[in-house]
Amino acid sequence: MKTERFQAFSDGIFAILITILVLEFHLPDYQTGHLLAALLKQWPLLLSYAFSYF
Repeated sequence: MKTERFQAFSDGIFAILITILVLEFHLPDYQTGHLLAALLKQWPLLLSYAFSYF
């Protein structure tokens, strides 16, 4: 593997990890069986996570 490729790969990994660390995504309080509904209430946060990832 060339040095440039390895450096680009490690830069990409660090960028993804920093993005994940900066975002505040917490598991919401939910009743048993209603996890999907609780996650859907956090759609702006999930959208920002997906946008920053891509």
